[in-house]
Amino acid sequence: MALHNQRENYTRTFVVRDAAMEVKGYYALCAGVLFRKEAPKALAKHGAPTELPIALLARLAVHNDVKGNGLGRILLAHALQTTCLAARQVAFRAMVVDALDEEAAKFYRRLHFQETKINPLKLVLPITDILQSIAAAERDEE
Repeated sequence: MALHNQRENYTRTFVVRDAAMEVKGYYALCAGVLFRKEAPKALAKHGAPTELPIALLARLAVHNDVKGNGLGRILLAHALQTTCLAARQVAFRAMVVDALDEEAAKFYRRLHFQETKINPLKLVLPITDILQSIAAAERDEE
């Protein structure tokens, strides 16, 4: 499905494989919108348009063999960096993810994603927060 979605320009998929070329994890990104009425107040300030431009984390998955080894965090970090690079050319107000279930939502909440007003499994992380985290990490590396 990922290859079809990539060919049809629905998503871009990034894959991690092991030495035997078996897929161990992946994520997919695309552009989308979040309605202002769904967004946390900090994201949809007075005067914001009805539809906010977002980067959608359409998929994030890790093979059961490597769950708990940090690959999900690494993939998410890469997705956030990729989104920030794209945000230099295309406006994104936030990254949004529709968590598969409550366990997945807990993973994102631990990483500072916030629930939207309408759905506790639809989570959002403002681009400004992502940029600040990346800048802080770069300062720490110096």
